[in-house]
Amino acid sequence: MRLFRRDKPEESDAPLTDEWQVSEGKHGDNRLITSFRTGARGLVGSPRYTIRIGIAVPFLGPDPEGMPASDELAQLVAFEDAVTDRAGDKAVLVGVITTGGMREFVLYIGSGEWIPAFHEDLKAVLPTHDVQMVAETDPKWSVYRQFVPK
Repeated sequence: MRLFRRDKPEESDAPLTDEWQVSEGKHGDNRLITSFRTGARGLVGSPRYTIRIGIAVPFLGPDPEGMPASDELAQLVAFEDAVTDRAGDKAVLVGVITTGGMREFVLYIGSGEWIPAFHEDLKAVLPTHDVQMVAETDPKWSVYRQFVPK
C-alpha cells in the first residue's frame, strides 16, 4: 500500500443520471423546444466522449410554428428509442432540439468507426424521413454547454 495515493477515477465512474431539463423559446420565427440531459454534466470534457454526433430529422408536415404533427411526433418518439438502443454503450444521448421543421438528436461518442453503419441502420428505422447525420470533434462539448450551464 502506498501512502498518499491519489487514484484518478476512471472516466467510466463519471456520474451519469437520467435528469433532463426541458426549455421552450423562439429561434427566429419558429418555436424552439429543447431537452438536455443535465445528468451528463460529469461527462463534459471526458476523453471518452470527444466526438459529437448530430442526427437531424426534417419533418414531413410541420405546423406553422415548425413543430411536428401528432402522428409524426409518435414516429419521432419511437425513433429516439431506436437511437439510444442502437447506440448502446458507445454513445450518450445528451440532447434533443426541435425547431424550424426538424428535430436534432445530440450524442457524444469516443470513436467514430461505427458511425456510417449507425447512420444506415437509423435510416432503415425511419425510411419515411430523410435521416441526416453529422459528426464533429467537440472535446469541449460546445453544443451541450450552450444549453446546459456548468
